[in-house]
Amino acid sequence: MLVLKNLTGSLTVIFLLAAPGILKPSGTSYRDESETYIYEYEVLPEPEFNPEDSLRSRIRYTFSVANNGPGELDPLYTYLAIPVNRVHQELLTGIEFTPELDSALTDEWGLDFAYYEQVVPEFDTASFTYEVVVKTQDYDYGVVPENVGQLTDIPQKILDEYTTDGSKYDISNPVIVDAADQAASGETDFYSLVRNLHDFVTDTLHYDLDGRWDEAPQVLVQGHGSCTEYSWLMIALCRSKGIPARYVAGSYKKSGATYRDQVFHRWTEVYFPNYGWVSIDCTWDDNASDPYRYFGRISKNLFVTTVSGGPSSYLGWTYNSSWDYSWSGERPDYDSEMYFDWEAYWTGAEEREPIPEKRLKVFPNPAGECTYIETSLPSAASVKIQLYDLSGRVTRNVFTGRKPSGLHRFPCSLGDLGRGVYFFKLETDSYIEVAKIVVR
Repeated sequence: MLVLKNLTGSLTVIFLLAAPGILKPSGTSYRDESETYIYEYEVLPEPEFNPEDSLRSRIRYTFSVANNGPGELDPLYTYLAIPVNRVHQELLTGIEFTPELDSALTDEWGLDFAYYEQVVPEFDTASFTYEVVVKTQDYDYGVVPENVGQLTDIPQKILDEYTTDGSKYDISNPVIVDAADQAASGETDFYSLVRNLHDFVTDTLHYDLDGRWDEAPQVLVQGHGSCTEYSWLMIALCRSKGIPARYVAGSYKKSGATYRDQVFHRWTEVYFPNYGWVSIDCTWDDNASDPYRYFGRISKNLFVTTVSGGPSSYLGWTYNSSWDYSWSGERPDYDSEMYFDWEAYWTGAEEREPIPEKRLKVFPNPAGECTYIETSLPSAASVKIQLYDLSGRVTRNVFTGRKPSGLHRFPCSLGDLGRGVYFFKLETDSYIEVAKIVVR
């Protein structure tokens, strides 16, 4: 930790209790701050990487809260981050939610959530799940150092959103400023600078779990952390140098045809000019035989649910899901549980079961002036169909209302849209599906 020898600034260390929890009163509504911390209890050995490899998996996420009494959880507010297609993952089916969604919400980072609000009586359990079939692959972003642009080539909107500070980053803290300067070693080339910051994190930290998610300066002082703390330190160093960075998180499948993940994983993305967002996993690179195995690569064993630049109005600093509650009567005690179940969809070359047919169809596609959206409803449902651009902005509200069971077709005018890729999103009471369209 040589970087700290010549530092004279004081550092405040805040210890966050893992249990029984810190309760913040707001009337009779409380948020359990211990729920912010997902305990990655064991070391995550990095998987092998082969760009030819892919997985097809049925993935089921479960979040449950057991009310142990004596009062009622009245109500319980639950937020599940909704996964989407990404460079290394393709949702092969729509997402089936149980129970039916109360509504869908979007936070300030553009992340969508399934939202539930319900009363949980004494000695009852509330359980929320979603299920989807996904193809994931070992993906190489193909970053060529000499083709990477410089800071001046990054869109201003990206700089504005992903170089700001946050309480877990504390990028103006002298510990972070001095460390970033030392790590940079005077380098001004963008690619080389990011590599230097990555190397500093992997050289300075070792993987360790203490049940807390400390702020980046404290992580650097103590010299160890979980995958979350590796990510926060990397983001803090990048942002201190004006480099856009954010975190990505979800589930990690270790092995086997079936696997239950209760550990989860978080890592970093950095915005590379001329390439966009690129995955960098300092935690895995710190343990790998190749120290750059996951610099610009992502594993097929990862399923992404959460992408964020900082605290979310619905998730806070956590990922996958979160919850708040109020109560009636005496304040109840409770237990909560969350996990992902992975089930292989292939056994060798043999498909285990047919992939369910998608409900959302778009034709023609590609399209020019107009296209049609077709969906089949197994039962009467509330339906919302919207068209989004790549930034997540809604460009068309195609339909909002209730429809009976059966086949339904909706026209959508595209005439004033620019050429490029857009996405239709279908939402019903218990189902969400996204379909890509190319506008010519």
